[in-house]
Amino acid sequence: MEFIALPVSKGDSFILKDDKYNYVVDGGFNESGITAMVKEEIGEQDIEILICTHYDEDHLNGVIGLIKSTIDINEIWLPSIFAGAEGYLDEYSALFDNYESEYEDENDEELLSEIEDFKEEDGISVSTNKRKKTYRMRANLRKVYTKILPRIKKLLEACRQRKGKSTIRWFKYNHWHKEYKVHNYPLIGLNCEEVKVIRPYKSLGALILDLTLINRMGLVFKYERKKFPNVLFCSDSNFVFTGRRKSNKVYLKEKSIVTAPHHGAEENKNVYKKVIGKSLIYVRSDEQTTLRPCKAYKRLRLKYCTICNSSSTHRKVKIKYRSGAWFTMNRPCRC
Repeated sequence: MEFIALPVSKGDSFILKDDKYNYVVDGGFNESGITAMVKEEIGEQDIEILICTHYDEDHLNGVIGLIKSTIDINEIWLPSIFAGAEGYLDEYSALFDNYESEYEDENDEELLSEIEDFKEEDGISVSTNKRKKTYRMRANLRKVYTKILPRIKKLLEACRQRKGKSTIRWFKYNHWHKEYKVHNYPLIGLNCEEVKVIRPYKSLGALILDLTLINRMGLVFKYERKKFPNVLFCSDSNFVFTGRRKSNKVYLKEKSIVTAPHHGAEENKNVYKKVIGKSLIYVRSDEQTTLRPCKAYKRLRLKYCTICNSSSTHRKVKIKYRSGAWFTMNRPCRC
């Protein structure tokens, strides 16, 4: 078994190879370039499962690039919110398609006002107990219309080109911790489950409210096989799905690999208390920044980064498992 964190310029992209399949989780920020990186690791082999954990650009863009590539992909696993949003993509496309030419940064209030008109036409109302969500929704409207929805539209168009070549599976985010296994694959959803029937959003407001929870609703998967350590793909999740009780933990086998949640960000520091296991190995992928990782990540014993905050060069992290132990030529994290 082999785990690889690709040296993407921004975001996450991981490959897990076992004796049967190649799994790719997220694709990083750049739509171009990711295909060559993946081919360098898997050669002419297929990707058995390509997973997109959520709709942030530093995870989704590269997924679009891989779907549009010539690599054979057996299955593509996507958040169900993508399919649920499809009904609104054409109706509101005029607003975000023409954004760059019609609006400048200083005219955000004009844009928000125009979007508010759409909300009123939809009859969207938000009760007082959702005041915090209302604030977050307003703050993120510009990002939703100019970045998120266009990316989702682009992804769905790429998936249509794969029709008959790849199986598309949709996964609904759960607000609670429930393990879900898909067929005979060794990947288990910890906060999501497959849905066969996609229910479209009843209103644009409901869709936007979900889109503003962009990181919280990241899908989390665990690789689980007998006689092998786990690999936990944390996405940008803050693990709120585990609940507030201190007893609610995610337990892993000894020497398991964990991808650092949200690139080691401070707001995800509680995740390190919720993931339990002996001699865990953390792997962090990020852009060049001095803002991360947080102190909780720095205190971890075994950890590797594609780029440390003291460096300016991205390097792949490659860890092989054989004879009951992990081996790597990478230097440990120096953050």
